[in-house]
Amino acid sequence: MTKVDFAAGWAKLWAALSGAVPGLAGILAVLGTAVAAYAVAKFIIAKRKGSGNPKELGWMLAISALIIIPNVVIPLVLKFASFIVNFVIGLFSGM
Repeated sequence: MTKVDFAAGWAKLWAALSGAVPGLAGILAVLGTAVAAYAVAKFIIAKRKGSGNPKELGWMLAISALIIIPNVVIPLVLKFASFIVNFVIGLFSGM
């Protein structure tokens, strides 16, 4: 039975990119966390003043997630996709 692993290809690509720019993953993680912390702090301060806009918080957190995506989110999504594909292959291989 063939085992599908989408995350392995991404790991090789990300390793090559990270190797070309030392510390890239750490920089992106710190930057993404800083953006998220700033967004939450700004929202809390605005809410205390009576004007906090949840849409603004959502956009800032989405930007933060996009910054962190290469190191965390993409591997998780690819592992989940691999699991689903392997499950479907397993279902149809017994037929």
